[in-house]
Amino acid sequence: MQMDQISGVAGQWLSGTVQANIRHAYKGQNLCIELRGNERTMWEESNGDDTTYYRDKEKFLKMSFPVWGFPDFSVPIGQFSFPFKLQLPHWLPSSFVVCKSTSNQLYEIKYKIKAYFETDHPIDKKGGEIKFRSPSRQIIVRQPAAMRDAQLTCEMTKGMTKCCCFNQGITKMQGHFEKALYF
Repeated sequence: MQMDQISGVAGQWLSGTVQANIRHAYKGQNLCIELRGNERTMWEESNGDDTTYYRDKEKFLKMSFPVWGFPDFSVPIGQFSFPFKLQLPHWLPSSFVVCKSTSNQLYEIKYKIKAYFETDHPIDKKGGEIKFRSPSRQIIVRQPAAMRDAQLTCEMTKGMTKCCCFNQGITKMQGHFEKALYF
């Protein structure tokens, strides 16, 4: 799988191409893209001689998108390129990893994308998907920068002194920021 970009902002479109080298014809219905999001935490707490270890992982996202359909349930022999485009959900948290080896702490959110063939044909003994060699690719998701639609004006007035007690006057600063202000 070739990705046009390895990172994206939540809500943004990702695109790429699945390269498939099919050496044997088999029954298949759809070529699909699967996006997975996983979080993992690990830490330890010590109280005197007692140490308690905490670990957990959770799959919070599993989305599949059909890329190409085979209406006759037949995946032909050959080399193919299947372009795809998918939109990341707007609510996705940003990817991150925090690892503190000195205190055995790990906190991470990561995303992977992979391609697979799906079938519901009776020849498929596993009853679901036919896997082919498509390693998953890690992608980085960011939250969009917070944006204000309104204009912002600020003003600051400061008394100026010299040697901490001699008055030198007043300085006034004004700032005006147009729409689409990022902060």
